[in-house]
Amino acid sequence: MGQATSVLRGRIHQRQLPPTVVSGVFDDPVATRRAIASTGPFRHVAATMPGAAANAQSERIRLAATKAASRRNDAYDAPLSSFAMFRGTLALNGPVKPGAEAILQHPVLIAGAREDCPSGIVRPYLLLANLMVSGVTLPAHADTPNFRGMSSDTHPGWLLVTMLRSGLFDEWYQPTATAVAWLYDGPGGEFEYWQDGPANPPAVEGALHNKALIGDNSYMYHRVRVVGSGGPVQLPPGDVTTMALEQTTEDTWRISAPDGSSATLSDSSIRISLLWKALVFADEAERRRYDEHEDDLTTEMAVDRLMADLSRRGIALPEPGPDPLQNEALIEILAEAYPMPELASAA
Repeated sequence: MGQATSVLRGRIHQRQLPPTVVSGVFDDPVATRRAIASTGPFRHVAATMPGAAANAQSERIRLAATKAASRRNDAYDAPLSSFAMFRGTLALNGPVKPGAEAILQHPVLIAGAREDCPSGIVRPYLLLANLMVSGVTLPAHADTPNFRGMSSDTHPGWLLVTMLRSGLFDEWYQPTATAVAWLYDGPGGEFEYWQDGPANPPAVEGALHNKALIGDNSYMYHRVRVVGSGGPVQLPPGDVTTMALEQTTEDTWRISAPDGSSATLSDSSIRISLLWKALVFADEAERRRYDEHEDDLTTEMAVDRLMADLSRRGIALPEPGPDPLQNEALIEILAEAYPMPELASAA
């Protein structure tokens, strides 16, 4: 294994490298924001997730997997319906929406992804637009990681996060660069991040407009402070996860519910951020190993290794059943055994 790859894979247990902050990402950020807005309407984030968290069982499983985290930090076990956050997928594993290619292949983002691995291969694969309205916050979390043979395209996020926290699968971890770029110049919505690890006070990035932060967010915990300064906006009645957000004029947006009710919001109340991700390979051999599935994990391998580790630790286990990924009792035990760390408060 190359030295660069070892550094990238070893952050969670050895050291966490600080991210890169870049100002002036886009030549014309106002035009870029307009272009992103034109790709709407945007669906609620719960409706865009794999398996669409929309069914009751998948939501129960997600909450079971985050109970341990909520007891240590802010309440991330709240239902997804409590977050008025909307999302649009601009690029994912090939298909790219019109106008998004230039952002997906943005040289500033690619250069930032190479900071830890100057001679590496950077492969952008994901571009999301995240939109949050005034009064909304996003609790502390780390992004879903990738492993060879297992990713969020094929496996539930709670399992992948648990695998990373366990430290049992580091040799299969696929280094992934993440950039968060902001197109928002309103109050609030600061980005708080634990760049020196969870035991140290977080840094806070404000004055976000036309900035990007580039690092590996699978390891670095982060959250969004409350957007805006005037309290939450009035949403239409009903389940927010069924609503859509779209720009109606240059200065206004509308949240619409299926029954036809709606609410009008000002453009200044909408915080837009872009989430960009790229796989980073130390060399051609690493790329080939990933693409040609030379050393992939499987679900059975992952579950067996986790169960064996719990057994070694003397933790009582339920019968996994025919589908352990749907076993809520087992999922809660895994969440307790490999919890989200306590996060230090801001200095």
